[in-house]
Formats: sequence, C-alpha cells, structure tokens
Amino acid sequence: ENFREAFADEWVINTFKNALLYGLIIVPGVSICGLTAALFVNQNWPLSSIARTLFFAPYVVSATVIGLIWVWLLDTQFGLINHYLGYLGIPNIEWLTSTEWSLVGVSIASIWWDMGLAFILFLAALQDIPKDLTEAATVDGAGRFQRLFFVTLPMMRPVISMVVTLQMISTLRIFSQVYVMTNGGPAGSSDSPIHYIYKAAIVRHAFGYASAIAIIL
Repeated sequence: ENFREAFADEWVINTFKNALLYGLIIVPGVSICGLTAALFVNQNWPLSSIARTLFFAPYVVSATVIGLIWVWLLDTQFGLINHYLGYLGIPNIEWLTSTEWSLVGVSIASIWWDMGLAFILFLAALQDIPKDLTEAATVDGAGRFQRLFFVTLPMMRPVISMVVTLQMISTLRIFSQVYVMTNGGPAGSSDSPIHYIYKAAIVRHAFGYASAIAIIL
C-alpha cells in the first residue's frame, strides 16, 4: 500500500523530477567549474597556491554554513548577487522565493560547495599526465586549445567519468542545502527526494511510507 501510494503521489513525482533537474544543472556545473579551476592552478601562475586553498575550502565547510551564506548572498532585497546584477540593469531576481528560480538558487550553492572535490581530483589527474605528450603536441604545432581537447581531456577520461558518477550520487542525496535555504519551497519547486523522505518520516511520522520512498530512491 505504501508503494502504491508513493507511485501515485504527485509530490513524490515532483521531487524526483526536481532531482533530475538538479542533476542537469549541478553535475555539468561542478565538472566544468572544477576542471577550469584545476587548469588554472596547474599553470603555476602567481597566486595559484592561494587559489588552490580558496577553491577547495568550501568543500570542508558544513553544508549548513554554506546554505546560510548563500541565503544571504541570494536574498532578493539585500543579497550581494542582486546588488551587483543591479549595476547591469537587471532587476532583482527572487532566487529563493519564486517557483521559477528557487531550484536554480539551491543549485548555485551546491555547485560552489561540491566543486572542491572535483577540483582536487582533476588537479591530481592533470599532474599525472606525462609532460612528454604535451611537449610533443607543442612541437607538432598544436595550440593551447588543441592540446586541451586532443591530449589533456582524453588522458583525463577515467577521472572525468568518476567525477560525474560521484556528482550524480551526490545530487540524488541533496538535502542540507534544500532544508536550510528553501525548506523545499515555494510550492515544492526546490524539494528533493531526501528532503521529502525527511518530512514524511520525521515531521509526519509516516515511517512506513518514508521507507517505501527511500527504497524507490
């Protein structure tokens, strides 16, 4: 009966749809941002050692702290994001209080928080690439982007696959950011499966029903 109810529950369907949308935003976002940061640090440019710390630091901070920081940054009236967007003539965006933007707001915070692990993995993979390959490509006349797309990225394929897989798992488990930033609202637009399971079990004390949803997840 619990499984039958779960498959017919529009709120459950909505949370899994949101999980898919989270994945479509967060997985590419973390992968691209992490790789870009790793490429920057790997150049050993000035301040790269400080950048290494800054890129990884959010990952070791509590998700609750990350959520509170981004609630402030994304505040509609007083947030820094809207403040600087105002200089570009963009009106205030309701990042966390509108059904259109709440999922995007939570995703931005999640990308910033999760990027640290991807950054470290990509940086380690970059440092494992034999310099002979890039030097040979340079001698053959390959430019910077040609070396990136035809030497660096193919050599990093196993690590890229691992980062994408780990991030997909992390996205399915997203909870703390949702709980702190939006509580799943407004109207369930930013809710996630884990957060809905929490509400079913801890708030409504429907432990059997919550367990059925957990098994589905």
